[in-house]
Amino acid sequence: MAAPFLHQIQASPPRHGIACSILVQAEKDLKAFTGHGMYEAIDPIGQVLDQLIEVQLDVARSEYDASQVAYQHTLWTITVLTALALLSGMGLAWYIIRSITGPIGQAVTVAQTVASGDLTSRIDVRSTDETGQLLAALKLMNDGLSTLVSSVRDSSESIATGTAQIATGNADLSQRTEEQASNLQQTAASMEELTGACRDTA
Repeated sequence: MAAPFLHQIQASPPRHGIACSILVQAEKDLKAFTGHGMYEAIDPIGQVLDQLIEVQLDVARSEYDASQVAYQHTLWTITVLTALALLSGMGLAWYIIRSITGPIGQAVTVAQTVASGDLTSRIDVRSTDETGQLLAALKLMNDGLSTLVSSVRDSSESIATGTAQIATGNADLSQRTEEQASNLQQTAASMEELTGACRDTA
């Protein structure tokens, strides 16, 4: 684009000769600058751009490394929390199972003991839930049976004592009856002797 314009100036009248020479010199200076000086001026900018690129790459590497560290930390945190949650769940499940099966097992043991005739078992009621109410009912049943058995035993002992007293009375009565019979026999014999004596006298 500059060359046609320069030819037009060179073809113009002599009054434009000074301008033409200035333009020719400017074209030469421009060619010299673009051929050598421009690259010398651009080189520092290129170095700065290279440094900026290196800084950006370093920042990107740092961000990547930090994200990897954060990822590993998050992964370990999630793993530990998951393991703790599983252990807590297992512990809670074990506690719930024990809280249910323990009192039920105790109730079964008490029922088996009562069924075998042993009413001396001690029942501890430590909760107010359904299993605690079951143990409380078994405790009331066991205490009621113990009271009933004690009452029956006392009544049996009273009956046995009365029976023994009746037996003793019967034995005394029998002995007295035998003594009365013997006295009657002796009286009858005496009467017979007296009757015989009266007959002899007559």
